[in-house]
Amino acid sequence: MSFIKLAMFEKEQAACSSQKRRAADISNFASAVIRVSRSQTKLNTEIVKHLGIIHEYMETMASVHNAFTDRSNALLRVQNLSADLYFLHTRAGKLESVSARGMDQERSRYQKIEELKETVRATEDAKTRALKELELIKENNMNEIKRFNKERRQDLVEMLKGFVLDQATYSDHFATIWTKVAEETKGYANSSS
Repeated sequence: MSFIKLAMFEKEQAACSSQKRRAADISNFASAVIRVSRSQTKLNTEIVKHLGIIHEYMETMASVHNAFTDRSNALLRVQNLSADLYFLHTRAGKLESVSARGMDQERSRYQKIEELKETVRATEDAKTRALKELELIKENNMNEIKRFNKERRQDLVEMLKGFVLDQATYSDHFATIWTKVAEETKGYANSSS
């Protein structure tokens, strides 16, 4: 806008043709700056639109990470239950192999063995449920990964193509504007050298 004001001032104050020509050149330069500025604003709008797709992609990646964390947690639960079962079976085996010295000790040992067997059954049931949950999570993850690859990958490729095309198109547009300004003002460059 400063160049436009300067051009208007030069035009109003011009006394000879060289001043009028300089005022016209300043006006043309100011118009070129405004066209580039408006084009840059449009390009920025396009970039924001393209980057929105990247933000959606990144949000989806957070969900994917969470899904794999859920899978890891479920696997850890199965492994912990397996370790617990191994410990319980070992402990029950030791109790069964120990001979009792008296009737009270025999009753106590039998009671402990029964409690361990009940704990083993409950732990095996928990492990079975945990395995089913793990398989369900794996299946859901695979389905989501397939869907994600199908949908988001295409969106990402299209976004990249659009981004590069917009950059190239606007770069050409800017080059055309500045080339025209350079041609119109080349007399100043020649006279100053």
